[in-house]
Amino acid sequence: MLPTTCIDRRKRGPRLPVRAPTLTPVLAAVAFWVGEAMSNEGIGRQMNLAPGTVKQYVFRVYGILGFAQERDTNSRVRLARWAWERAKADARPKAA
Repeated sequence: MLPTTCIDRRKRGPRLPVRAPTLTPVLAAVAFWVGEAMSNEGIGRQMNLAPGTVKQYVFRVYGILGFAQERDTNSRVRLARWAWERAKADARPKAA
């Protein structure tokens, strides 16, 4: 039996839970540095990558997180906020 949080009561049948997007370690590092307000050139120096490579990685992260689809917002700002919130959540003490 599915938990009640997975049941969509407006439709018949269960609704599948949404999986969280997963980033590779390199893409997660790029997202972290964007969250630290670092430019593509700065991220490239930090990770020993060409700025063009960093740019492609940033666009890949936008696509994975769904930020590229929204034209009315600044995707880089949304990515920085996402990375900041993620870091804040990871820093919380875990319940025993």
